[in-house]
Amino acid sequence: MKKVRYAFGAVGAVPAVGMMMPATAAATAHAQKATAKTVSLQRRSAAASGCTGNTYASAKNISVKLFFWHTYNPTYGTSCIGTVDTSFLGGVGPTSYDRVRIYAHYLNGAKHRVYSRQLWGAYPPKHFFDDGVHRSYGYLPIQVCTAAVSSIGSQVKQGPVCKSVG
Repeated sequence: MKKVRYAFGAVGAVPAVGMMMPATAAATAHAQKATAKTVSLQRRSAAASGCTGNTYASAKNISVKLFFWHTYNPTYGTSCIGTVDTSFLGGVGPTSYDRVRIYAHYLNGAKHRVYSRQLWGAYPPKHFFDDGVHRSYGYLPIQVCTAAVSSIGSQVKQGPVCKSVG
């Protein structure tokens, strides 16, 4: 039979919950209450900061369509690239991928890659890809490119298709 201790007070005899817990558990519970702090570590994503793009842009060739949303910010001289969508007429199988690249241009005209991502195909072949970039880039103009690339030898199978903005 367990012993239950009672605390006597104005309410009467009530089991003392704190006295029924082991000493370490009670100390931990009290220590957590005493030292608990609320800290807000807000990390603003690009989409949350407004980098979603509000102007539609597109480019295509016979088998590839590239379309995306962008926004030019004249105050900072940057362009936001939002979602980049790609459509392939022949589809992209499991041994290939959609390669999305974004290039910026230095003032002297030199082009450099600022973004690259591979979105893998599937079986049966995948025809549509969606890449939420949501980032801002300087050094205008910005060029967005896509191509279907074989994972064997990195050979371009469809494309590339590019569109410059900014």
